[in-house]
Formats: sequence, C-alpha cells, structure tokens
Amino acid sequence: MRYHICKSNPVQIEEFIPGIKTNGFYKGYSAGFGIEINGLVNIKAIYYKYTKAPEIQYGLPIYQFSFNYSMGKK
Repeated sequence: MRYHICKSNPVQIEEFIPGIKTNGFYKGYSAGFGIEINGLVNIKAIYYKYTKAPEIQYGLPIYQFSFNYSMGKK
C-alpha cells in the first residue's frame, strides 16, 4: 500500500493541456501485489486511485499489470 502526493508546475501542465485550471497538487493511493515465480520471472498487479482527482476527466482508477523477466544470473 502506498499514499502518493504529487506537486507539478501548474504552468507546465497548462502548456501541455490548454484550458486546465490547476494548482498542481494531486493525491492518491495505490495497492499492489506481485508473485515471484522462479527468481527470474515476476508478475505484478497494481491499482491506483486519485483521492483528489485532476480538474480534467482523469479521475478514473488506473490498473497496471506487469510481467518482468530478469536476464541476469541468479
């Protein structure tokens, strides 16, 4: 479990997304889990949700699934 606080430069956000009115602060939390299969392969799933949604329509939760393979020797 993690709690995230992000501060971005509002001017840069406004340049990237014209018309947005923002103070640049965003907060949210994430929960995730992973499985290490054999020391070389692991699978992760993470859920992320804004608790203070951005001013534009990005307030929906984010789901991330990843598959990682290590090329190094174990």
